[in-house]
Amino acid sequence: MEPRVSVIIPIYNVERYIAECIESLLRQTFTDFEAICVDSGSSDRSIEIAREVAGDDPRFVFTESGDNGQSVARNRALDIVRGEYLLNLDSDDYYVPDTLERLVKEADASSLDMLYFSAKTFYETDDLSRTNPERQDNRPDIPGVLSGPDMYVQMEKTGAFRPSACMFMFKRSLVEEAGLRFVEGIIHEDLLFTMMIVPLAKKTAFLNETFYMRRMRAGSTMTTARGVRNIHGHLVASMHMEAWLQQHAGEYSAEFCDWYAHRIHHTWMLVAQDVRDLSWEEIDAFRDSLPIGERIALDLHGIEPASSLGEVLDSTTFKVGHAMLALPTYIKDRLANHG
Repeated sequence: MEPRVSVIIPIYNVERYIAECIESLLRQTFTDFEAICVDSGSSDRSIEIAREVAGDDPRFVFTESGDNGQSVARNRALDIVRGEYLLNLDSDDYYVPDTLERLVKEADASSLDMLYFSAKTFYETDDLSRTNPERQDNRPDIPGVLSGPDMYVQMEKTGAFRPSACMFMFKRSLVEEAGLRFVEGIIHEDLLFTMMIVPLAKKTAFLNETFYMRRMRAGSTMTTARGVRNIHGHLVASMHMEAWLQQHAGEYSAEFCDWYAHRIHHTWMLVAQDVRDLSWEEIDAFRDSLPIGERIALDLHGIEPASSLGEVLDSTTFKVGHAMLALPTYIKDRLANHG
């Protein structure tokens, strides 16, 4: 018999935290679930600890995806999940005990395709609370049952939107019918997956209660120094989002399209900000590594905005003897240097 809920857990070098994650599932008041635990190439004892904590509980399924990143691990799980409802749980985070019970009850009551919920961020150190502050548990309520696009509009209007694939439950049928998967080879894949699934839902709601405990720790994607991986992730996400909107804009309201375009622009601005913070050598090498389409997008939405926002670039950015003030100058200098 198929479980009601499947929880997807990619596991990579989290031996200090995985026990708490698995234990939070063992403590759930709702028991009709499976947990798909995907080893993403861990080099520590993460998987051994997870197996020890899960014991012989048949609800825990262990598989491997190789050292290929979180998207590959999640996609491996999506290929084998059996539950009616799906959840993504990061292996250094955990649920409060009645999470699954409350979410399933709410989703069943209104026949929902997606159900958003809230999280609370806690910090491994005081320094992280100062350098990476975030509030996940202070979002305004959005009452009622809305379509996916209408819910997205309300979340953007009220500031409730969060680009995390871990903060909503969704029906397996949504991703199966659309063939939706996480884009592999990038970080910030949560944003893109969320923006791709949002328009698919017919009925959504927001249960604005804290169920997800989100750990802010050193060495995670959120706290590691930003670099070309961040640029590439946001670059690819923006390109996919823009292509989708251009193709499907006629199927949705003007208001939805406006807010969707706003999110795309916001993501492009993150690309430009990260471009400004790196050296010319790093950007030059990164640009040369990209396929032509991504390189053009980087020029148009990263390098050009970074150099034309009217701000003086600091000496560590695009340093080639002087601060470059526009994309044509950048290209001219590259041609001169490499010609």
